[in-house]
Order: sequence, then C-alpha cells, then structure tokens
Amino acid sequence: MKQILLLLLVCILTSSFSPKKGQVKDYLNIPGPINFNDTDFVLAWSSNPTTTYFKQEYVPSGEVVEKYNQMVLVEVVLGDLTVEDAVRAQVNVIQQRKKTDQVAQYQVIENPNTGEIILDFLMSAGTKKKLDVVEWNAYRYKAFEDEKGRKGILLFAISRRGYNDAIAPFLKGLKDERINMINLLGAYEMPTVKVSQ
Repeated sequence: MKQILLLLLVCILTSSFSPKKGQVKDYLNIPGPINFNDTDFVLAWSSNPTTTYFKQEYVPSGEVVEKYNQMVLVEVVLGDLTVEDAVRAQVNVIQQRKKTDQVAQYQVIENPNTGEIILDFLMSAGTKKKLDVVEWNAYRYKAFEDEKGRKGILLFAISRRGYNDAIAPFLKGLKDERINMINLLGAYEMPTVKVSQ
C-alpha cells in the first residue's frame, strides 16, 4: 500500500504544467473562499483520481488554473504514509526534474515541535534558450486523521508563477518576499477537511 501511495505522489506533480478540465467538486468540504495573505482564493479545480487521493486548486477570481499567477492547493492522501514519506517522494520528483530543468531547486524546512515539514521549491518550463514559465511552490505537509479515523497526509500549499518577459521581475520579487510567504504559510491555520467521494 505504501509503495502505491509513494508511486502516486511521485507521478503527480503540482498542477502546474498541464491544463485541467472538468466539473469542480469540493471533495474536502472546505468552506470557501480560502483567504491567504489578504487574497481570497476560490475553488477552481478538483480531482479524486483514486479512492485515497484528493486534490483541490484555488485561484483568485478572474484567474484560471491553466495560467494562474497565484494558487492555493489542498490535498489529502489517505493511507499508511508519513510526512517524511510524502516529502521524500516530492523531493525525488524535483531531483529528477533537475536533470532537464535549469531552474529546479528545493529546500526542506522542518518544524520539530509539530512534526510538519515545508518544502520550498522552484521549477520551470520552456527551452534552454527561453523559459516560458517559472513556478515557485511552498508545500506544507501535516499528518492527518479524519472523523472516521482514517489516517494520511494533509497538504496545504501556495504556488506562484511568472511568465515569459515577466519572469525576471517575478524572480526579483520572489527573492524579496519568499521568506515572508513561507512564514505566513507556516503560521496559517490549516483548513478543516471532511473527505467525501
């Protein structure tokens, strides 16, 4: 079971570089919108590809998941999985990506008091000569148990992007505000989720 969950996490990268279509369903029953850093994020896309994996993406009004500037993600994976397992799986994805992505890098920030981990990472898409998009993510992982006693991992994450000619100013702004955003994420009250299918 653990190997299947790890494989799932390795195969599913952030929403990021592929468009999504379909009906939006709130699998996690989170009252919205989600307000983060004084911005309201509304549920724009969701998926339940397996009986144990749920993913929801939130963007500000007027933005779309296919080409967003900022996004909030909430994911739940049920099963015999630790926070360390989940982080390790995502780090492996980034390590593989580094072979073809000149921007890809990451930092792991552990909170020994809560057992939570924040994975701070950067990646891009495009060619060696010209990048089309650069994406920064901060993933906060927490052990999860629902009202039925099912255990797993809860992920609450923020994502930001810069496109084409806006990539250089995006990276400069990120350098100035990244630490503040990570601190806000670490202090944020995680949403209460009730998994439904």
